[in-house]
Amino acid sequence: MKKVLILSISIICILLLSGCGKYGKAEIVKDLNKNMKSIKAYYIEGEMEIINNEDIYKYDVKASYKEKSFYRNNIVKAVVSIFLCISLVLGMTGCGTSS
Repeated sequence: MKKVLILSISIICILLLSGCGKYGKAEIVKDLNKNMKSIKAYYIEGEMEIINNEDIYKYDVKASYKEKSFYRNNIVKAVVSIFLCISLVLGMTGCGTSS
């Protein structure tokens, strides 16, 4: 009796976890396009990183959209990180220069 109960619970769990059908790329894109056409507004926050040679510029970005083409984009904070070549400080050769 216990084995039958455990087996049936296992089968139910497997069916619930695996799903009944496949949801592929085409269905995802179709649903995304359908949702994007009916969107009224959105708000998003993120981090943008720009790498320029040895400098890294980091920006915290906030963007929002409201129906009828109202956009708002904010760059909240900019932090500059500069990589220094440690071998130049230690007197070793490298990093594009020679001593």
